[in-house]
Amino acid sequence: MLSKNEIKWIKSLHDKQQRYNDQMFVAEGSRLVLDLIRSKPNDLVSLLATKSWILKNQSKIAPFLDIIKEITESQFQQISKLSSTEEVLAIMKFPSWSASYSPNPEISLFLDKIRDPGNMGTIIRTADWFGISSIYLSPGCVDPLNNTYITGYFHSPTIAFGTHTLATNISNFFITKLQNNLTTSWAKGASVSSFLRGNDITYQPNGNIHVAGVAHSPTITLGNNTLSTNRFISCYDPSGAEVWAVGLGAGGGQGSGTSRGLVTAVDSVGNIYACGTFTSSFFTLGPLNVQQQAGLSFFIAKFSSVVNLSEASLNTSILLSPNPFSEELTVDFQEVQTKTEISFYDVYGRQLFSNEFSGNRFKLSREGLSDGVYFILIKNQNGRLIQTKKVIVE
Repeated sequence: MLSKNEIKWIKSLHDKQQRYNDQMFVAEGSRLVLDLIRSKPNDLVSLLATKSWILKNQSKIAPFLDIIKEITESQFQQISKLSSTEEVLAIMKFPSWSASYSPNPEISLFLDKIRDPGNMGTIIRTADWFGISSIYLSPGCVDPLNNTYITGYFHSPTIAFGTHTLATNISNFFITKLQNNLTTSWAKGASVSSFLRGNDITYQPNGNIHVAGVAHSPTITLGNNTLSTNRFISCYDPSGAEVWAVGLGAGGGQGSGTSRGLVTAVDSVGNIYACGTFTSSFFTLGPLNVQQQAGLSFFIAKFSSVVNLSEASLNTSILLSPNPFSEELTVDFQEVQTKTEISFYDVYGRQLFSNEFSGNRFKLSREGLSDGVYFILIKNQNGRLIQTKKVIVE
């Protein structure tokens, strides 16, 4: 029999933080446990099984009688995270792994941004069958401990995620985090005057979560951020705290029409990509506007990990030359400018300087600038940002 404290501790191992604190994990199912007994006997800490399972496997578990504990089926259901229990559970020491790269002289497997836990498990099992002993995961791969993040929307007055309840008078958008045992860590919503839903969700290498969504509302309030737009990307840390939010879309005074199909992706260094369609004459991408003539247009944008738009395809009435430049950069405008503001930023989003300009041509000296990549942001006299350009100093 298990004490209440033992049950509580075993259930706690379904949580990522507790597993890392104790350097132990839970393995369930007869086939898996027997494989571990055979291949990793020194990592076995404890075996918990029903009487019938012990009787069926006496010869296989004979060397481990001192660490086997017989438990009832009702206790097994309390500590199991599976929907149907399989009569045996093992407590195992964490496997040893290295964060460094030292390739196996025979064969190694490299996995790049595998996002589905089921796919990850299938690949690992297949690799083991073929005798591949070294597997390397790139940043951006699925959370190794398989926490699950869900986003979407609801129409009922309230929605409950475990002990966390959201109400439609606050939000009909949600994001929630489920642990391995399907208990809810947290649930978050947003304040809107109309319908809002979560469209897409991605996992960043540093553990943060990005959510892309759409609203039928001129403004969206996400945490401390109020956005005048009908599309957004927001970032949450693993504890559910909002890190930042940026608006994308045509709405709230930022153009007429609609934008659709917003999806996101994250690369191995944390850059964020968004794509979708829009029908307005211009479409906001964070601080930028993408312009079009008419009809349905497609956009794709890249954000740096510090949420500055680093590249976008915009109107081409502004020419920078030479680019890259080593001494002086010339900015030529097709139309005469009046009180246009030209600002210079580094890749971390820090503004280095800003100048007001009138005319067709503006010249910029590289004085005080180190070699590297920079961005020029150009606003008209009404303060509307009409263009951004990437420039290289060498």
